[in-house]
Amino acid sequence: MASPLNRVAPDADGPRMPRRFRQVGAVVLVAIALSVLGGASAYGGSTTPLVARTDHTPPQVLAMSSVTPLAPQIRLQYRIWDDSGRASITAEVRRGTTVLDRESLGERRMGFFYWDWRPPRIGTYKFCISATDAAGNKSRVDCTLLKIIRPIKG
Repeated sequence: MASPLNRVAPDADGPRMPRRFRQVGAVVLVAIALSVLGGASAYGGSTTPLVARTDHTPPQVLAMSSVTPLAPQIRLQYRIWDDSGRASITAEVRRGTTVLDRESLGERRMGFFYWDWRPPRIGTYKFCISATDAAGNKSRVDCTLLKIIRPIKG
């Protein structure tokens, strides 16, 4: 008796060729034997090959500029988009070439978000944002002006 993992099925050209099954989780992959002429065997089922979709498109990010009064904590806004629907985000604040604060914000869905940051003092900074999708594609680093001004008295 033939094993269910090594069944024999007739080829379109007549000779019998083995068809092997492999269980991967809940998905069954079927390896289709090729005939000597290079064509796929006809087993009465689908012979459409499985094609893995590859992602070569990097995420897109946009850091939004802000002029805000000095406060214990301010919200820096950014936007992310990627065709995969998710990306891991890194935010940082720079003063000149010095990175004052950098934080990995984890994985986010696409859309508008904010990062709560504690400014050290009044001044001009750069708010930068970047993203990496699950395929490893990295976005460009987008930086924008961040100006912290004196608190408004009132």
